[in-house]
Amino acid sequence: MSILTSRASKQIPLKPYMLHDVRGNIISTIRSQIGTYISTYGYIKDIKDIDISPVGDISRMSEDILFKAEYTIHHVIPRVGDVYECGISNIIPQGIFCSFEKIFILLPVQPDWEYYENHVKSMKIGDSLFYEGDTIRARITTVKFENMYKCIGAVA
Repeated sequence: MSILTSRASKQIPLKPYMLHDVRGNIISTIRSQIGTYISTYGYIKDIKDIDISPVGDISRMSEDILFKAEYTIHHVIPRVGDVYECGISNIIPQGIFCSFEKIFILLPVQPDWEYYENHVKSMKIGDSLFYEGDTIRARITTVKFENMYKCIGAVA
């Protein structure tokens, strides 16, 4: 698993009534991306080092005043082969659903796995018995992006 660091920039329009606190309004807009997915950067963990400068232009679509923000993004992009320590959120006869941060991974059931459901659901993999809430090491085998990352994996 890699937490990546990238430098990004974005033009941000502010309404004239927001000009009393330009820095605060722009920082709030930029930081609202934390915890979201952006196709270019993946899952945004944190944003730091925000630099703001006026563009010197007014939006043609509105009367908003444009500013440019440059900032550092700490982000995670799941890649085939990455290994994550995941929390198990659900166990079903077809496999295990687990996640790291907001990266969701399905571990499809394998022929040698055994599913049990008495009062709690569990999956026996080799000599280990896993329950919802346990931690499992998952290796990404397939990555799909549709507003969020959805991955298929295997036990690592």
